[in-house]
Amino acid sequence: MYTEGFVKLHRKALETSILSKPKIFAYFVYCIMRAAWKDTKQIRAGVEVTVPRGSFWTTAKQDCKDLKITKHERDTCIRVLQNKKVKKKKNI
Repeated sequence: MYTEGFVKLHRKALETSILSKPKIFAYFVYCIMRAAWKDTKQIRAGVEVTVPRGSFWTTAKQDCKDLKITKHERDTCIRVLQNKKVKKKKNI
């Protein structure tokens, strides 16, 4: 789906506290890599939805499978990133 193009990662990432937590940093980079670079239309539950630029649609099951982590580890990653104001979770 989002397999083309480049993503910039600034060297300032080396200064963040999440760098010392490999699973959290991996989830952070995973989110960046999955994010759409432009508004994208997808069919979800038979309805066409627009996924805005910088966002992506995922499930806990898909994240856990892709990153080989447990649902608890994924939830921890999301909680830490939200507390750091890095990731905004929006439920539709």
